[in-house]
Amino acid sequence: MNKNHDKYLLICGFSFIIIFSFAFMYNGTDSDDEDIIGVVTSISKTDSGFLFDFEDYSGKQYHCFSKIELNNNSIYNISGNYSKDGSIFFVEQSTIIR
Repeated sequence: MNKNHDKYLLICGFSFIIIFSFAFMYNGTDSDDEDIIGVVTSISKTDSGFLFDFEDYSGKQYHCFSKIELNNNSIYNISGNYSKDGSIFFVEQSTIIR
């Protein structure tokens, strides 16, 4: 093969690897999302949404924020992410179970 062809293959190969890596890292889903099933309690309204306590089946307590109001004393499957300091769980999706 000639040198120009080799350079072209190298550039294409590296371009493919870089594009594939970015596509894999930023595929539109957040792999850090956590799903939790539990009971909603102590709901309070804020200017930007709702704060509430959430207890899972093992008894672990979570302090949560949601833009959508949930029903008090109802069982939900919630998914979302923790704040940077881990003190609050930001709910991105919620599904009522009972």
